[in-house]
Amino acid sequence: MQYELELDGGPEVAGKVRPKPAPRPRFRRTDEGQPFLPGCQVARLDSLFFGIRPDGAAALRITAETERLRAEHGLTGRPLGTKRLHVSLHGVGIYEGVPAGIEARAIAAAGLLREASFEVCFDRAMSFGQEDGGRPLVLCGRGDDLVQLHAFHRRLGEVMKTARLGNIRKSFTPHMTLLYDRRAVAAEAIAPIRWRVESFVLVHSLQGLSRHHDLCRWKLAT
Repeated sequence: MQYELELDGGPEVAGKVRPKPAPRPRFRRTDEGQPFLPGCQVARLDSLFFGIRPDGAAALRITAETERLRAEHGLTGRPLGTKRLHVSLHGVGIYEGVPAGIEARAIAAAGLLREASFEVCFDRAMSFGQEDGGRPLVLCGRGDDLVQLHAFHRRLGEVMKTARLGNIRKSFTPHMTLLYDRRAVAAEAIAPIRWRVESFVLVHSLQGLSRHHDLCRWKLAT
């Protein structure tokens, strides 16, 4: 489980000045999984999340579109690369080390889904975020092209809630991050990029190392 670290001060003694003992840590539960203490240094954080990936043809088109956008807008951020392209659905949690129990529960829950494949389409590019940090440059789409993706997101959230996994996001803005850059790109139309989603994955992201491992993949009915 995840915790936030709080500190208690020492007791006061009437009529005397006594040095306060070292603060004693007190933990407050915030999420399921292994302990993660904000403010404490760790070698690496491990994120687990469910997502979908573009097929090979779509990934090549997305890579080409990324390079076009970089050149047109003078962006210097490094592209994520075809192997890391994805659309996040729901996060399972962020941990220091992958908890085997949580991974097994996530795999079991996702295995309960019996959903059909569906099509998605992204036809816009834009920057998210604020000026004080690197903004993600993303692809996104319109409501009519993403109705089935929204339905799949909702159904996955239901099985995760039943399994008591993660923090289920009711709000969902489907997008695919291409790179991070300090320069902002206003929303613009691009040539539509479509593909049929025939599977979804449980991803282990090694934060800070720019690496993804697909732990499990589930095929959708055709």
